[in-house]
Amino acid sequence: MLAIWALGIYTATYVAETIRSGINTVPVGQAEAARALGLTFGQVMGSVVLPQAARSVIPPMMSVFIALLKNTTVAAGFSVVNLGNIRADMSEKGENQLVVLLWVMVVFIALVLLLSWLQRALENRWRVAR
Repeated sequence: MLAIWALGIYTATYVAETIRSGINTVPVGQAEAARALGLTFGQVMGSVVLPQAARSVIPPMMSVFIALLKNTTVAAGFSVVNLGNIRADMSEKGENQLVVLLWVMVVFIALVLLLSWLQRALENRWRVAR
């Protein structure tokens, strides 16, 4: 249980930094113009700043999620259920360890490719015109 908390806090710091850097990419003039129109802070963030920041946050955020996926194997050392534990269970039941390890690698690669594809699709959809 402690490993899950530690992994969550570890990843949360990267998520927070990614969001902060995305907010910093929005020009200050955008928020100033919204405030000049009389919008509150919440309206400025929700309607002006965060939608623009979301575009620049997608690539690094997906990298953080891919790193989280890979870091779950570290949590396996602390008895967290994941693909590593599934491999151990299957090898205890007499399965060939090499075949089991290859299947675990295939699943990891498939998950990373899925996240990479999602990142590419979102980037293409919300591309920032420069």
